[in-house]
Amino acid sequence: MTSPITYNGQVVENLYLFEKPCFKIVVGLPGTGKTSYITGKLSQAMFDHDLHEETCDQVQLKIEGGFNLTKPYEHSVCANFHLVAEEWGYSPRKAWNVELERLAVKDGTHIATCKKTGRKIQLIDPQFIPPGSILGLQEAGEALDSHNWKNLLPCQKKFFKRYRHYRLRILMDTQEYGDIAYRIRVLAGVIEIQTVEFIKSKSGYSIHTKWTNRHFANGSEYEKYLASGKTTKNYITEIYIIPFDIRNNYDSYGCEPDFIQGNLNQDYELKHIYPPAHTRQAYMDYYNEKDLNSKEYFYD
Repeated sequence: MTSPITYNGQVVENLYLFEKPCFKIVVGLPGTGKTSYITGKLSQAMFDHDLHEETCDQVQLKIEGGFNLTKPYEHSVCANFHLVAEEWGYSPRKAWNVELERLAVKDGTHIATCKKTGRKIQLIDPQFIPPGSILGLQEAGEALDSHNWKNLLPCQKKFFKRYRHYRLRILMDTQEYGDIAYRIRVLAGVIEIQTVEFIKSKSGYSIHTKWTNRHFANGSEYEKYLASGKTTKNYITEIYIIPFDIRNNYDSYGCEPDFIQGNLNQDYELKHIYPPAHTRQAYMDYYNEKDLNSKEYFYD
């Protein structure tokens, strides 16, 4: 058992976020390394054996309940941007790609019925996320602002509101806390990035990435902190250090990370999670084969 965290300004190093289901909004000014921070946390989760075991246990419960699912053979870390994780002694691992707009449960509200013909029309194709997964969502404020939240289908809202039911760990970043819809803010804790440093060697290469962050238990505490002019110490301070330049391990423009360029033919675990060709149909065929998006297997 870990001791409970007291939010009184105390300083901790490399705070572990994924012990239980959680929902965190990462905020910070442009260039403070919000996506890099999420990449670092997700990279650690990809090599966390206990997290993988928990996902397998949750899937097994669904299988025993009558669902036709497949246990994941590796981590279940997902992101809406490309990232590759490195760990000494292991092959590189790539996060599963997700689309923020397709995060939903199949509760029937993703299908509409045409009044004239009676034909069923699929409004959205929910993407299957195994229970116990970890999600990293970049620039979530663009899709989950107040205006867009009102237009989301009930099945999309339910995905976020029931994150504890599905034992999900969600990290999303945004430049402005207010950009996130209120209904999301009341669900989530807040991580405010204060500073980020790229520590260089004598030859000028970045060898460490270091963040100083403030963690708030929930949105109400963060709003109290803002209302006080950021003087209230109702947070804990995290010093988070990664022993390499994390910027080479992700790409937020939809391209492949620099790290795996030219390495796809080597015996990496990446070969198991790459579709046979970079085409839409290839992705569809691949995901259907792995039952990641298979409609008949999805559960509420």
